[in-house]
Amino acid sequence: MIDLDIGRGLTPWAQLGAIIAATFVSEDLTCIASGLLIRSRQLDGFVGVAGCFLGIFVGDMGLWLMGRACGRRVLDTAWVRRRVSAARIERMGDWFDRRGWTAIVAARFVPGTRLPVYLGAGMLGRRADRFVLWALLAALVWTPLLVLLVA
Repeated sequence: MIDLDIGRGLTPWAQLGAIIAATFVSEDLTCIASGLLIRSRQLDGFVGVAGCFLGIFVGDMGLWLMGRACGRRVLDTAWVRRRVSAARIERMGDWFDRRGWTAIVAARFVPGTRLPVYLGAGMLGRRADRFVLWALLAALVWTPLLVLLVA
């Protein structure tokens, strides 16, 4: 048994908060570390999975919100307008509204794609409810799989 001696003496709420915060640094490493702590019985399985899920979901929403908040200003810059027409941006937004769920779900499982896809969804997508739904479902599948695979 691996004795990582992490989190001893912390309440489950403090462990949950620490895990949520750690996902903002590295989601995958936090999930793996939580799985190892669960395996060594230093962390409750529910606390580990819930903390990872909540941190991942909040982080996903944060990326989408950054895209939403900054997106129009970025898309309206002369540099972008010279390279991408307004009609093309509109078509990309329409595509995201209709089929963006495939990109959102795939990005959860393909390393290195979440940042551009989730920022892009915020910049282009006009349906926040769909992004929230698909990001939630993807995180609900991904998180327990990764954490418990290690545990």
